[in-house]
Amino acid sequence: MAGGSVNAETRCSVLDKHVGEERSLIVTQEAQKQSSNERAIALQKGYGKRPFFYPIQPSGPYRLGGFCNGALVVYEMARQLRREGHVVDLLVLVDAIPARLKLFCRLVTWLGMLLRVGCDRQLTWFLRIQHIFRYVCDKNAEDFVYLRTIDARVDALFPPLETLRKEYPAMFTWATSQYKPLFYDGKVTLFWDEVEPVRRIWWRRMARKKDEEVEVHLLPGTHYTCKTVHPYGLAEHLRMCLSMVQS
Repeated sequence: MAGGSVNAETRCSVLDKHVGEERSLIVTQEAQKQSSNERAIALQKGYGKRPFFYPIQPSGPYRLGGFCNGALVVYEMARQLRREGHVVDLLVLVDAIPARLKLFCRLVTWLGMLLRVGCDRQLTWFLRIQHIFRYVCDKNAEDFVYLRTIDARVDALFPPLETLRKEYPAMFTWATSQYKPLFYDGKVTLFWDEVEPVRRIWWRRMARKKDEEVEVHLLPGTHYTCKTVHPYGLAEHLRMCLSMVQS
C-alpha cells in the first residue's frame, strides 16, 4: 500500500521489475479516489473491515508492504489477518508514519465537547493550528513543498479551509491519532531512510514492545528520494526479504 500523494503505479514500477517476474506486486492507493473528508472518515472507521485485496487473494500466505501512511494501515491489516487465522509471511513497513499528536488531538476533542462543537469544527481547529505551526517552522519540508504543487494557496499563514483539507498528512494524523496497536505475534521488517531519523523515533514510541520480532534495514536517501532518486536501493532490500521468505 502506497502512502503519500505521488502516483503509486509509477512509483512501484521499478520495484516490480527488480523483484523478479515470478513475484508480482499488487499496488493500491485507494485514498486518492476519495475527498479529504472521506479519507478521514474511512480511516477512523476502516479498522475492523475486511482488507481490500480479499477478492484478489481470499486466503494466505500474505506478503504485505506499505510506505509512509500506508505502512500504518498494513501494520493493522496484518494483525487482523493473523487474528482471522491467515498466514502473513512478510510484513514490510517503509518509512512508516505512526499515530501521532495523541495528546494534542485529544485536547482539541475535549475542548470541542466542552464548547459543544461538532467533529467537523474540531477538525478545522486542528488543521488551522497544525498548518500555522508547519508554515512557521517546517514550510520547506518535502511534503509541504509538494502540497504547493497541488494548491499554491497553501503557501500562506491562513489559507482557505478548502486548501487545508487537501493536506493529506494532517488529515491522516487527525484520523489515526488515537490508534493503539495490539501485540503482533509475528515479524515486522522496517525499512528506514538513512537521512531523516525522526520517523524512527516516532515509531519506537508507538510500537515499543508491540511486536514479536523486528528487523531493520537502512535505505539510501530521504523519505522521498529513497523511492524516487534511489529506487533500486529500496528494490534490492525488498528482493532480499522476498527471497528469504521463499527460501
